Amino acid sequence: MEEEEEAKIIEVLSTLTSSKLSDLTHSILSLTHRHHRRLAALLSSPPIFFLTLQPSPLPLSPQQNSPHRSPPPLFSPTPH
Repeated sequence: MEEEEEAKIIEVLSTLTSSKLSDLTHSILSLTHRHHRRLAALLSSPPIFFLTLQPSPLPLSPQQNSPHRSPPPLFSPTPH
């Protein structure tokens, strides 16, 4: 299955123009850099790290949204 997925990705990538491939590469590198900065901030701040361990609050409706509510954590681990 993994080989099929890899072949499909390579097939799709081979259809991209050089400018589209460059844009894709830039986007991936930008996202990687952003995640790296966020992870570094998370790991360098014990209070922020602690906040990320708290359960995520349920989304609020616009009527319930309050300016006094604390912002969501910088990093929310996703299950694999």
